[in-house]
Amino acid sequence: MLYPEKLQPWFQDIDLMAEGLVTIKEAGKFLGISRTKVYDLLTLEELPHVKIDRVSRIPKVALKILALKG
Repeated sequence: MLYPEKLQPWFQDIDLMAEGLVTIKEAGKFLGISRTKVYDLLTLEELPHVKIDRVSRIPKVALKILALKG
């Protein structure tokens, strides 16, 4: 299941799984922000993510879109 269930408009009609998933640490490194800030983005529903067991993974495509949007 992809969280949040209701995606931000800029993620609509995009295959978010096309380039795979990354960890929170990898997402922070890609965006140049701390892990805490990545978790903040997840909480604010700015970034979609999936949960595998209890661990969040973020679609790489979503990071690229967010970086371009920012």
